[in-house]
Amino acid sequence: MTKKILITGGAGFIGTHLINKLTNMGSWEIIVLDSLIDQVHPNGLWQKPDNVTFFHADIRDQEPVRQALTGVEYVVHLAAETGVGQSAYEIARYVGTNEYGTAVLLEEISKINQQIKSVVLASSRAVYGEGRYYCNVCGPVFPLGRSLKALNNAQWDHLCPECDTVLTVQPSMEHQPLSPSSVYAITKHNQEQLLTLFADTFNVPSTILRFQNVYGPGQSLSNPYTGILSLFSTRIKNGNPVFIYEDGLEQRDFVYVEDVVNSILLALSKPSSRGEIFNIGTGEGTTVMDIAKILNEKLGGTSDIQVTGQFRAGDIRHAIASLTNSENNLGYTPTTSIAEGLTKLSAWVNSQQVMTDTYLAMESEMKQKGIMG
Repeated sequence: MTKKILITGGAGFIGTHLINKLTNMGSWEIIVLDSLIDQVHPNGLWQKPDNVTFFHADIRDQEPVRQALTGVEYVVHLAAETGVGQSAYEIARYVGTNEYGTAVLLEEISKINQQIKSVVLASSRAVYGEGRYYCNVCGPVFPLGRSLKALNNAQWDHLCPECDTVLTVQPSMEHQPLSPSSVYAITKHNQEQLLTLFADTFNVPSTILRFQNVYGPGQSLSNPYTGILSLFSTRIKNGNPVFIYEDGLEQRDFVYVEDVVNSILLALSKPSSRGEIFNIGTGEGTTVMDIAKILNEKLGGTSDIQVTGQFRAGDIRHAIASLTNSENNLGYTPTTSIAEGLTKLSAWVNSQQVMTDTYLAMESEMKQKGIMG
């Protein structure tokens, strides 16, 4: 029996992989709504699969959202503006798309709530802010954002607020205190709250997936705001130096896009819960310095890797996901190691046309806005 699904933001990186997976499964009628913004889709181009019904529209526009939902039983909400640094000064754009856009979608779903079997929201590890740490003297600590004074003094690591001991990072857990430290993070947290309240009010099955740093073939190599793996790859392919902020020892949990797609499918297949939250990552941290070195090697590059000591307002020190809840209650287990994933990513990057490196323009914009120190 064919199931009808709407994927908002479906022309993007994760959405395209999800479409491919659903197509191969053969039992889905796929609807995509996407605005094809130039930052993600240069010149507004997207190679639409033949089996997809496409609405070229903004998630904030009620009428096309209403039309796209006709007969739909499942919704995957990927449409969002992404980028911590950019969100600091394009506040209206981020709040408008991420929060108001979600509100429009949910309002339209409320009119057909009895036919909806599952809504899946793509949230972000950004909602944790600095996350969870441990002090060997005082115990668990959930630090607030790092002060400009500390960052200007190159004090990158968190200190215990009670005894000044350097804290040890711990994997973030779904129901720990949240402390979003950027406009982007705030909008993702508000998306979660909107969906949780909506799902409870209208008895709509829903799941929130907090993605860590998603990467893989197909991610935009022309958009410097989409993440360090694409940014570094483009720098390396152009033979330019790779600049690393802080001391290069900041850790991120890099999760391969196919694992992310599998988590979405699991969420769609278990629609009994309302507003359940699951971390989606690998449960392991990799330093930014190590990522740069591995990419340089796998891409056959000769780029100089430079630790600049610069920093961006809103950036966090470390981000690693606890997968205990996801494994036990969603059935999610990542299958792609960082080594295997970077090999696949590098092979794809090497097969692509070398993109224009816009890093310096992005950095100049950040400095002009006062975001970089």
